[in-house]
Amino acid sequence: MPPALRTLKSKQVISMSANRNWKHPPASAGYSSQELADFIGFLKRAAAGERKEVRVAEVEGLQ
Repeated sequence: MPPALRTLKSKQVISMSANRNWKHPPASAGYSSQELADFIGFLKRAAAGERKEVRVAEVEGLQ
């Protein structure tokens, strides 16, 4: 089932906390830092025409 938009009033929310254990699936797929940097660089180039190199040090915290 696709997600559905739900609008709640503040009094309907009983509790809320951040999920610190969940990782975005590509980040947990086992790519090396270099592969992830290459992939992000490709996406930036394709989406915005950005030609700046994405360095491995910039993506090491994503894994």
